[in-house]
Amino acid sequence: MMFSRRARTTALSCALSGVLLQGVGLPAAWAYDVVPDADAAVCRVDPRQKDSAVSQFWTQLRQDAVAQRLDEMDAADPGLKQAIEDYDLDRPGASLPGELQERIAATGTSEGLGMFIPHRTQAEDGIGDQAGDKTTYTPTEARAAARAIGDHPANAPQDALDTQARTSHLRLDEITADIFRQRHAEYEGTQFALRDALNSCADEVEDATRPALWQTPQGMLLIGGIVVALGVLARVVYNVRRPSRHARRS
Repeated sequence: MMFSRRARTTALSCALSGVLLQGVGLPAAWAYDVVPDADAAVCRVDPRQKDSAVSQFWTQLRQDAVAQRLDEMDAADPGLKQAIEDYDLDRPGASLPGELQERIAATGTSEGLGMFIPHRTQAEDGIGDQAGDKTTYTPTEARAAARAIGDHPANAPQDALDTQARTSHLRLDEITADIFRQRHAEYEGTQFALRDALNSCADEVEDATRPALWQTPQGMLLIGGIVVALGVLARVVYNVRRPSRHARRS
């Protein structure tokens, strides 16, 4: 059935997978809690953290795009929006998937049911399933990920969404791209927060794991020099306080 395939290939998924930072493994589209682990000398990130600011941003974007598209379809088939929402939320008496797909097709669109049931598809696949498996970043990697965010982090996902809309010729994809365009400032705010968190974590890990001065080669040389200097000073003091042979003869 058409909806089963599209349930896993929504416009949002395409946008997210299109903006991965291949060099560092951290998706530019997501902002997560970045937790320093001084014992392991790394920053830890959960790539499936669904309560992160940007995961919630994409979830809301998808839901808003679906709602707008359902309003349009409902004008052609009154009651279709409510029927799809009932199925999405698993309400008693909801229509069967096949029936809903037939009604969608009758409106003249090739969109599948899976594109209009964000609650079911999110529970089944999860926003985080687009993430990579990397969960730890050295301070160097964390700084590289921060730099990769850049000054205009909305550009890459916008390009991905626009490309998806042009190639799919689906109205829902067009709506998604348009809504995202209106929310650049909100999206970029979360990305800049992620950039700051990555840099702060790198600083904290480096500070916590920096060896004490006496453990470094330079520190050992310095300590050695101090020991020698103290030895010389002690010898000088000893010689100064030691009676001279002339004094002893007197």
